[in-house]
Amino acid sequence: MTVPRKLGVALGTILAFSAAIGIARRGQLLAEQAPKSPAPSINVRFTEIRPSTGITFREDSTQTDEKYYLETMGTGVAWLDYDQDG
Repeated sequence: MTVPRKLGVALGTILAFSAAIGIARRGQLLAEQAPKSPAPSINVRFTEIRPSTGITFREDSTQTDEKYYLETMGTGVAWLDYDQDG
């Protein structure tokens, strides 16, 4: 690599880092100036219905030293009533 090319790479790197710092700082200033509004409250209700439905499954962790893929993740199901129609 020649000297002018090394100089160009160095200057380009410095310019890129300077631009990134300036953009990050500008975002921080804008966030500080933004009016703070309270987050809307979201009512979430979870109901345990497994016993009333007759589901008797209970997870049993059978981990081994081999750490198989299926052993690294738990099981479960979540239902979400996104339109709140019951």
